[in-house]
Amino acid sequence: RDSTNDPLAEIKLKPLVQEVLDLADNRFKTDNISLMIDDIPDYISLDCRSSEIYQVIINIINNAYDAVQDLDEKWVKLTYTDLGSSFELAIIDSGKGIEKSIREKLFQPFFTTKEVNHGTGLGLSISEKIIQNHNGILRYDELSPNTKFIVRLNKSNRNISTLKSVA
Repeated sequence: RDSTNDPLAEIKLKPLVQEVLDLADNRFKTDNISLMIDDIPDYISLDCRSSEIYQVIINIINNAYDAVQDLDEKWVKLTYTDLGSSFELAIIDSGKGIEKSIREKLFQPFFTTKEVNHGTGLGLSISEKIIQNHNGILRYDELSPNTKFIVRLNKSNRNISTLKSVA
């Protein structure tokens, strides 16, 4: 369903991320891929279209799953970093990064490194557009020793004013 015209709603980040991980968990366990998550504070919220943010996170988690499936060391980790008025979610996998020639095409529509019938090449380009529409940034971290994608989003204004009043 196209939710681009849905209104933004204040959503708690932790339950949204947990829902994604609950969906992915069984498949990861079946293939002996470790799925780890940093603790996300309960009070962190964002103004978003939750189905779209869910779509971005599940897409990147699924890409990480596909990337590590044939490796000896198989893990995927989701980390949370508080940046004051914004936060970052990083999805890191045990892969050793992406070649420069491929990195330059990562967010191009219809570019894929997956086998025929295993990917459309639209996941990252759609994800990037969704995050941009939420005034955020989706990027690949070239400096990480492992494959790492970072989603940066703003916290809810209500959340930020609450934090300021507590400080």
